[in-house]
Amino acid sequence: MEKVRWFDCPGCGHKVTGLVQSGGRQPRNREYISRTHCCRACENGQGHNRDWWCAGTPSAMFREVEFPGRGPKGKLVAHYIIHEPDWSTCEVTPTPALLFLHGANTFNWPETLHQEVRSLVRENPRAKDFVIIAPFATKGEPVAVRSSVRTHKDRFEREVPYVDSFNIELTWEVFLSACR
Repeated sequence: MEKVRWFDCPGCGHKVTGLVQSGGRQPRNREYISRTHCCRACENGQGHNRDWWCAGTPSAMFREVEFPGRGPKGKLVAHYIIHEPDWSTCEVTPTPALLFLHGANTFNWPETLHQEVRSLVRENPRAKDFVIIAPFATKGEPVAVRSSVRTHKDRFEREVPYVDSFNIELTWEVFLSACR
């Protein structure tokens, strides 16, 4: 399994997918994709670009869980997005938790997962009172089951293996760990 690489954007502190550093030729939209920051605006010292492409995830929503004694080096680390309700105004007790499973597009563009969760909360007024946990089933993450047959083009237009599904056992382990 490829090592998952997330790093802090030196410009704004977002968590940035290491996929921006995965090599290959420059993408067609290279004026927007930075290999060192979440976006070109941060790279150029112009502040975070909230209106255009960003390969970052807000740090406040980004979490990781470690499973010691598993994996090739004795530990397995999985990452996920979490939405927590405003605890001071949450009207639902006990607070329900929702496991959010993303679509296949997020395998290639993991930075879109937080937007999907925020959209759910924005469009569904009840969702704001839920704890929403969305594991990353993306390249390099242990929750992703990679396809041995299907391929697709990555952000650098290289043919790479696609995702088949979520690893059921690990997905539930991530969810339960996040609920604790």
